[in-house]
Amino acid sequence: MLCSLGGKTRHSPRSNRLLRRHVLRAGLGLAASTIVAACSSPGGGPTTSRPSSGPTPTPRGFLGIFPAPSAPTPTPAPTVLRFAHWETGITGRTLATIADHFTHAVPRTVVELVVSPFRLHFDRLRQGFATGTAPDVFLGSGLYQSEMIDQHALLDLAGRLKTEHLSLDGYWTDPSSRGQDEARYGLPIWITTEILYYNRRHFAEQKIPEPPESWTWSDLLATARALTRGKPGEVERWGILLTNDLQGGWGSFVASNGGDWLDQAGRKTTLDDPSVLEALQWFADAILVHHVAPRPIEQQRISHAGQVDPFLAGAVSLFPSGTWEMPGVVGQATFEWDVRRLPSAPRTGQSAALSSVQPVSGSRASPNPDLSWQFLRFLIEREAQTLLAAGKVRMPSLKAVAGDQVSGYATAPPTHADAPAKSMDTARDLRFVPGWQAFRSAVVWALEPAFDGRIPLTEAVQKAIAAGNAALSSARPPGTPTP
Repeated sequence: MLCSLGGKTRHSPRSNRLLRRHVLRAGLGLAASTIVAACSSPGGGPTTSRPSSGPTPTPRGFLGIFPAPSAPTPTPAPTVLRFAHWETGITGRTLATIADHFTHAVPRTVVELVVSPFRLHFDRLRQGFATGTAPDVFLGSGLYQSEMIDQHALLDLAGRLKTEHLSLDGYWTDPSSRGQDEARYGLPIWITTEILYYNRRHFAEQKIPEPPESWTWSDLLATARALTRGKPGEVERWGILLTNDLQGGWGSFVASNGGDWLDQAGRKTTLDDPSVLEALQWFADAILVHHVAPRPIEQQRISHAGQVDPFLAGAVSLFPSGTWEMPGVVGQATFEWDVRRLPSAPRTGQSAALSSVQPVSGSRASPNPDLSWQFLRFLIEREAQTLLAAGKVRMPSLKAVAGDQVSGYATAPPTHADAPAKSMDTARDLRFVPGWQAFRSAVVWALEPAFDGRIPLTEAVQKAIAAGNAALSSARPPGTPTP
């Protein structure tokens, strides 16, 4: 210690030791201050320090010199946004990639995917709407969109579209993604349309020209006849595969010929209209008269009860179907192939492919409506739409990406990858009404015997009309007048 005695400073042995310790600590890089204590009072006696009237400060840092580090600020927990859909395979993986891109773009956000089979997906949505536990964002369907709107279950996006000046003019839409009474309950994430796939190798083998951009039902029949190998009952390879279905089958041929399967009100089956009958008869004749397409029962054989794709297996040369087939053909075809628009009908001279927009919606009860809107908007913007276009996973609803021949859906292969986008110029929607799925199943089931050759087409059509009307009637609310 340093002591002042009579105005002179002396160092005791003990204080010398303390001084050496301070010097040593300074040599180790520790700053220290000189400690001075009063050893005597003016009267010569020892000084007694009085306790401070304030609280004793808590020492902080090493030797009270350097401040101790402050406690770390806890990281806020991320907001979880639940996104429900039914897609698996390449489409499911692409949706997961899109969700990851959104997570990286929006801080402290995690998109949780909830994947269920199609029917279970909508059962769980209904349950979630009833209990307030529905996912924030989800894929919808034109089959159930009106039902969910009636339940006031969907987030109205009209105000946000207006505030952010977001126009959907550059997108394909249908009733499931269009506004209703100044409200909008869904956005168009992708679209399906119908085209004709063909095996280029078969055309080269038979030395016949490939389909032109504009062709007719007669051209299609002649081409299918030239591509068919074998005689009736002993066909080795079929010229064309015709599916008994409204979607992906005779529906686009009916639409091209100016026909419809429902009346204007959507309550009555109209398969007996001449324009419809002509299209159905063309299907039946291609199968039963010209023998260029397999009967439904034969389709079960060549597809091994649905386990094998006849087109990918090389069992058929021409295949009118939808863009939902595209990723499978891109990834699995072992031969050169291409696509064209469907041929034009004799009655109208037009080709009218059926199309369907896939809507994506938000839950009205979501605790995160603003974040839901951010994700919904992200799903239809160019980044996400381009991811859908890669590998022809899904045809984007954004027209600019769907028609892009450099980095979009129209990029080769195939050579005429722009055919789907071009087909949208004259496309028609499926006309979803309450009970549509039951109606579709009833009509297809009733027509099957005619395409198998077991009953006349006219008889099958009358049965299909009765079955279709019954399905539509059972889906109407009680008290609705019968057409």
